[in-house]
Amino acid sequence: ALALGYYTYDSAIRMVVRSEESLESANRTLGLKVIDRVEKVILDQDRTLFNMVRLDDPKEFNELWQRLVRISPVVETVIVLDEDLKIVQLVSELRRKDLVRFRKHFIQQIMPDLGISELQVNAHRHLHKTYGKRPYLISYIRHRASGRDYFVVLNINLEYIIKEIFKDEFQELEEHKYLAVLDESNQVIYGRAVP
Repeated sequence: ALALGYYTYDSAIRMVVRSEESLESANRTLGLKVIDRVEKVILDQDRTLFNMVRLDDPKEFNELWQRLVRISPVVETVIVLDEDLKIVQLVSELRRKDLVRFRKHFIQQIMPDLGISELQVNAHRHLHKTYGKRPYLISYIRHRASGRDYFVVLNINLEYIIKEIFKDEFQELEEHKYLAVLDESNQVIYGRAVP
């Protein structure tokens, strides 16, 4: 009876472990698919915006992008750098005080972290990092026009991504599953903590 009880207990424990491993694997696979979908949405929007940057007429650039950042909830700030990494265009929907702070963060902290001078032409990258207790998602690319290189940098509105894009992408999942998106310090930024 003792041997039978031991083997039954051992078998039950193994089944629970296998079941948990299977559930964990399924959740991981689902999570990776969702991450790919969200990244695709962000990349598609980035590429559309990058393709709109034309520097032939600086006045036209300013007018177009000032309208765009007012109506586009995705982008907070557009910065264009020349080959010498000097800011040649900066358009933002941020208030003046916030823009001054962002510009300072960008020049002193964000730009050195981009590794922008090693970037290949038409290479598109992202940087997600916290500066001054505020998380940033920076999307950037190197373009070449008329024999000169320039860099387009987008400061993405993370609040919009969390409230709108996550909501659209995760709505179907949330009807059947617990879902939580965590930041780097394991704080829930979207969804609800799994009980």
